[in-house]
Amino acid sequence: MADKAIDPFDVAALEKSLNDSATRVSTIWVSFLIFSLYLLTAAATVTHRQLLLAEPVKLPVLNIDLPLVGFFFLAPILFVILHAYVLIQVILLSCTATWRLRCLARTASLALPRAATTRAPDTGYAKRPTGNRPPAQ
Repeated sequence: MADKAIDPFDVAALEKSLNDSATRVSTIWVSFLIFSLYLLTAAATVTHRQLLLAEPVKLPVLNIDLPLVGFFFLAPILFVILHAYVLIQVILLSCTATWRLRCLARTASLALPRAATTRAPDTGYAKRPTGNRPPAQ
């Protein structure tokens, strides 16, 4: 089997990588939104009586009782960790998009062609780093 040299300036491979990354970040973003909504629902179901008497929190859908102090200590920590993870993934997506643009500019000997950025995934967080900004509203 012949070893094929990897070209770091292969635009098609970088485009596929960008699309795969955007798909992954979209999935992570939706997961973060669902988790946030679940935490909001769980926190909103806590009554004044439960807070006063330190009764356990019953998680919606799962019907699991958690200690009140443990829930309100652990939930914000998990929220911040997941939020940081989403932000890191968006930053990595931005780096992939920037590298793709540099490769396009190098192969076409142009200074960041506008037409090449239109093939970026159709999400705001993927188009913004590529220079193809959504129209202002």
